[in-house]
Amino acid sequence: MRIALKKSEVSEAVQAVAGIAPQRSTRPILYNMLLKPEQNGRIRLMATDLDVSIGWTVPAAVSGGKDAVLIGARKLADMVREAPEDDIQIEAEGEKATITSGRAHFTLNTVDASEYPSLPDCPKTAVTISLADLAALVDKTSFAVAKDEIRYAINGIYVVAEGKTIELTGTDGHRLANATGKLHKSAADGIAAIAPVKLLNEIPKLYSLLAKTAGAGEGEEENSTPPSVTADISVSESEVFVKVGDVVLSGRQLEGTYPKYKEVIPKELKEKVEINKEKFLAALRRAALVTTEETRSVAIEIRGNVVKVSGRDPEVGTSEEEVDAKFEGEAREVAFDPRYLRDGLAKLKEDAVKLEVEDNERAGVVREPGYIYVLMPIRR
Repeated sequence: MRIALKKSEVSEAVQAVAGIAPQRSTRPILYNMLLKPEQNGRIRLMATDLDVSIGWTVPAAVSGGKDAVLIGARKLADMVREAPEDDIQIEAEGEKATITSGRAHFTLNTVDASEYPSLPDCPKTAVTISLADLAALVDKTSFAVAKDEIRYAINGIYVVAEGKTIELTGTDGHRLANATGKLHKSAADGIAAIAPVKLLNEIPKLYSLLAKTAGAGEGEEENSTPPSVTADISVSESEVFVKVGDVVLSGRQLEGTYPKYKEVIPKELKEKVEINKEKFLAALRRAALVTTEETRSVAIEIRGNVVKVSGRDPEVGTSEEEVDAKFEGEAREVAFDPRYLRDGLAKLKEDAVKLEVEDNERAGVVREPGYIYVLMPIRR
């Protein structure tokens, strides 16, 4: 079989698909990418690590047979990336595949494609959201997801779609990030599933990739995709699917019961500390310089219109810095892990942060429309 490709049309897809293939596995066949001819002059590129899978259909001219070809994913991606010409030819015969571009020639071993695991079929019923919005929701929640061998359910992102609203939640037990968005199209039964974080972390990558390949058209900002680019999210009994045009991502749902996260989110306080986000982030970074893994906490002292940020470690030293703020409540002091606090603050769009804190017994909260970040304090 012979496959003719254009580097300009397939390079980004090949790199993305190769990225799903595992680098280490007890099943060496998973190191490969499946090239499966389809109708109308197209070919489907597929890879899986058995937890997350991807299929991406690209333009191609296929002749001399319609059998699928299984070839080393990362080596193929490297050769496509380094191809000296736009035209790329792949000719598969027996247990070898020859890749030619200009005066460059490569030969790779192939594997019996019949041994490759089949990818799950994408359900037709789905909810639809702007790809840009979905990428933003993932970015605001995935960083808070746990890596817990005991509470397996919190190792994923909880996706809930009801009516015209979609909600993503990530938590590791110490912090919780919750983001909501609007759907373009809803489904009668809605969606409630724990999606693997590896699956959803592919969404911001795909969004950036499509923005890069599309370029900025007239009247569009650079690194933006058209508003018409959407993502269809669907679930089967065991899988979560995200379909964006010719790309289908799927991942195995995580087993277990997700925590009752809404009970963790405190009621909104009337008294909030309003502070400049960038100045607050900078003060937290500087205070963290005198902390260690053992003393990773920074004190936040609020008195009137000043917030004092301080760190200390008996073996290192101390740090104190004052930042102007707006606050009319009683003085209070609370301590947080500075890295965790910065993670949540960095996701806020607004320049002025409204921080809700009471004491070292209750969680601190930052909110803005469509986003809530909850962080447990540290007792000092």
